[in-house]
Amino acid sequence: FIVLAIICQSCNNNKNNTEMNEKAEEILGTLYKEVENRDKAINYHAEIQIGGCAFEVYINDLAVYKYAGNDGSGSIGLSAPINSNILRSGMQTWELRILPPVLNGNRLTTIPEGVKIELSIETLKFSGENVKYLSPNPISLITTPLNEKNGRQVYKDAGKTIMIYKGTFPAEVPYSLRGWSESVDLAAEDQEILIKEVIKEYEKFKSLITERNFGKIA
Repeated sequence: FIVLAIICQSCNNNKNNTEMNEKAEEILGTLYKEVENRDKAINYHAEIQIGGCAFEVYINDLAVYKYAGNDGSGSIGLSAPINSNILRSGMQTWELRILPPVLNGNRLTTIPEGVKIELSIETLKFSGENVKYLSPNPISLITTPLNEKNGRQVYKDAGKTIMIYKGTFPAEVPYSLRGWSESVDLAAEDQEILIKEVIKEYEKFKSLITERNFGKIA
């Protein structure tokens, strides 16, 4: 009787798992059909060329890239996608924080004069492996004032402990998302209560995974 009960329970579990897998497939397997305006999709990238410092780049107050500046003589060149930082069309904000680098194992206390900064926004479209640049020239963001010193140009804010530059740029996207725009500052909330609430949600999700409840996860 016990063996039969175990076999029946196993059959029921397999049946339930199959039904849950089918439910997950039904929800996620057709998700691509809900994608709209695929032909209008524009990929925005932050083009970063910065050397001789540590730095942080933010788009709409969310970090895009951070570099600790572990080699004061080195430089970083990259193209960082930023569409996930853009909720809707219109003016977007950007911020660049320049910080002292690490040189010979020690963090400098001020920003050296040899800092080089180039930050711009590029608009792209991808088609398979091909890339189409939609604008002849990227949107240049950095217009920092330079001073002439010993026959060369250096940034006016060189020698300070931090250089912060901010501004805006336009973006056109075929969507409008709520995202984090209605987020609430939790700094003043009871942290112990918040932790308990977060753990409770994690435990709920953990149970769904343990039970292989793919339908509810989907």
